[in-house]
Amino acid sequence: MEQDNCFISKTINVSQNSESEIEFKFVREIMVVTDRDGDEIYVDGNYVGTSPLSTELSLGSHEIEAKRNDKTSSKTINVMQTGGVVKVAFKFMENRTFTINGVSFTMVAVEDGTFQMGEITKAVRYYDVSEGHSVTLSDFYIGETEVTQALWKAVMNSNPSHYIGDDMPVDNVSWEDCKSFIYKLNRLTDVKFRLPTEAEWEYAARGGRKSQGYTYSGSDTVANVAWVSYN
Repeated sequence: MEQDNCFISKTINVSQNSESEIEFKFVREIMVVTDRDGDEIYVDGNYVGTSPLSTELSLGSHEIEAKRNDKTSSKTINVMQTGGVVKVAFKFMENRTFTINGVSFTMVAVEDGTFQMGEITKAVRYYDVSEGHSVTLSDFYIGETEVTQALWKAVMNSNPSHYIGDDMPVDNVSWEDCKSFIYKLNRLTDVKFRLPTEAEWEYAARGGRKSQGYTYSGSDTVANVAWVSYN
């Protein structure tokens, strides 16, 4: 029997000297895909195969999980009686490396998430700040390092920095200079780079989904991760 792509499956259990027992339940077909075939798929904690795959689930809530090496992504779906095939798609973000005129740089993948922006729980407040507020972000990429002087020269054919060194961050640049740099970088790579938003920068600095709840970016001790007056 078929009803709006929702099927009734039956299980028949026959025991000796007894009547047949028939159990009916509604199930719906789901299709699970990932951005690369062969990822492991789990449903409610049970391994069901590799992507892409089609399977049947009973009506109600189910946890779908995709695994690729040490990366895991999960989604909760609610299987309803009406509607078509339920499609569940996963995309594993991976770091991307670009090379411009012999200079390479890496953009780090940051998966979506929700965090308390502006919240300071451990650090001493040296100035007045508002209480944290919840911010939800979609997936994005952010530079592994600040823009180095080597990369700036590869794109702009100049180096305005006061403190010279290829691996040092570029300095002595204006907002307009940065916009010009991004415009030229986009043309060289055919990729749409932009400056991160304040929320994206803070989320990445806090560690994103991998955050350990540190006060500073990577440590509770500021001298371990930044130059301060006493180090």
